[in-house]
Amino acid sequence: MIYKIPVPNIDKIIHHVKNNFNTFYPWNDNEEGYSGYGLTYNPEYPLQKERQVLGPISEYFDLYQESHKFDKITCKDSEKLFELINLPYKPIRSRIAVIDGNSNINSRSAWHCDENPNYCIRVNIPIQTNEYYHLQTETDLITPEIGYAYIWDTSKIHRAFCSKKNNLKRINLVLGYIPDEQDSYISEVINNIR
Repeated sequence: MIYKIPVPNIDKIIHHVKNNFNTFYPWNDNEEGYSGYGLTYNPEYPLQKERQVLGPISEYFDLYQESHKFDKITCKDSEKLFELINLPYKPIRSRIAVIDGNSNINSRSAWHCDENPNYCIRVNIPIQTNEYYHLQTETDLITPEIGYAYIWDTSKIHRAFCSKKNNLKRINLVLGYIPDEQDSYISEVINNIR
């Protein structure tokens, strides 16, 4: 099940992302149509900090799997973004993710699994999207809407993809957090997926 939760401060979050993040780096495996900007990094990982969380590199695969080490904030603009989102959890392995609607349509290679939610909760917040961008699990297919966060058990196979060629780039926050028992507007959902 994919949970849909209203996001307080969404207008300020969108404004901050669109006005302060305009350089996006290609995905580390060079998959066409995917790019992003790392909001967190690991000082031990041997890549430019803004690129570290954009997919594993084969020779550092084991280090990339240690999500809790990607817990340093990349820059002041990233720090301000986490303040606007205002969740009482420690951010880890977080990024701005971009899908180009002019390439990689209906990508079969986009299917993947992430960490267990007991280890890392993923919160997805659309910043810019349209009716051609979707999230899909084995049981659900949704078209995310601006103004909401989406949370599900990302250790199960899933993908984000574009179903029809179009000129709008989808911009999404893909935020990782260390789960704990603190109160927040997503804590009930987090308890349901753990």
